[in-house]
Amino acid sequence: MPDNAAISIHNVSVKYKLIHERSLTLKETAINFLKGKRDKYEYLWALKGINMSVKKGETIGIIGSNGSGKSTLLKVIAKIVDPSDGTIRHNGMLSAMIELGAGFNPELTGEENIYLNGAILGLSKSTIRRKFGEIVEFAELEKFIDIPVKNYSSGMYMRLGFALSTAVDPDILIIDEILAVGDESFQKKCFKKLNEFKQKGRTIIIVSHDLNSIERMCDKAYLIRDGNLVSEGYPQDVIHFYRSLISKGEIDISNVPSRQGSGDVTIKDVKFYSSSGIETDSFNTGDMLRVRIEYYASKKIDKPVFGVAIHSENWVHINGPNTKLYGLDIDFIQGAGALEYTIHSLTLLEGGYYFTVAIFDYTCTQPYDYWDKCLKFNVSNGNIKERYGIFYMPSEWKKI
Repeated sequence: MPDNAAISIHNVSVKYKLIHERSLTLKETAINFLKGKRDKYEYLWALKGINMSVKKGETIGIIGSNGSGKSTLLKVIAKIVDPSDGTIRHNGMLSAMIELGAGFNPELTGEENIYLNGAILGLSKSTIRRKFGEIVEFAELEKFIDIPVKNYSSGMYMRLGFALSTAVDPDILIIDEILAVGDESFQKKCFKKLNEFKQKGRTIIIVSHDLNSIERMCDKAYLIRDGNLVSEGYPQDVIHFYRSLISKGEIDISNVPSRQGSGDVTIKDVKFYSSSGIETDSFNTGDMLRVRIEYYASKKIDKPVFGVAIHSENWVHINGPNTKLYGLDIDFIQGAGALEYTIHSLTLLEGGYYFTVAIFDYTCTQPYDYWDKCLKFNVSNGNIKERYGIFYMPSEWKKI
């Protein structure tokens, strides 16, 4: 293992045994044995021959759709799951925040769990006592530290877990998606703490559905698909490749983590059309672009709000109109239906653009279905000679 490597993963695979039919009682087991009947099962390869080398001081992000194997990879790195094949080596003390409240005893108080888990992480009692105030203050649990954690909300669990995991000042910090349960102010505090770790030269590994955070925080990204490592490199490049797979339909959009919502209304399909009514995802600057959004409401939904957004390939948020801002009040929807959004003159310059579609309640705070940057269209300049920037603004030059 190279001296500058924090983690070395060589040809790691993980195989799970999935049992479809199992004897539930001793009697059933005996009868099935006499009949020669065995449990029905199959093997699932959650990871297949993964090779990675993470340098000391590097912050890496692992992305992929649900069920791709990224969380399994994180558990292998954290030594929670043993690989079926291959080897993994660490260089330094490791602290992992994998599952919400993992390791906490629900019957013990917050204080008791700090001492218990601190000891598990290798801290002496005197060190925990010295860091105790810092942990409680960061977790914002001063009023609740003496009550059993079984009474904590998910956000309180997460705050305590993050505060404890970072207080041990590990060489390698591993974080799963659970940061998503925190409120905005605490997320900012977490990212500030992670930046402090980066400045100290610590190694950070993050699995997240928030691709913007991966791009902002990470030096390198890895894309896992069906248990395989299919792309690695600069976060922007890996994320671009991931989104290209989505836009081509090579990744099931219903299984993409950037889709979320209650599901009371689901977006069934989104299609782009030219001014002549031809379905296409290629346009010229100045063209009309018409979007047809097909949906299904499983029950009566009062005053829904439909919205869209456009982002550049560099994730610049260009616009975000919705029916409420436009003044189109929809009394209710139920069953199947469709809505159209039309851009009469596309003023974008040449490039690829990501398209978001969402359906919200009237307050625009609760999504029914939210496809975040799951679609893409391309723009060519056509007869427009301008090449720089994002927008085309009709103008003229005159010497005076």
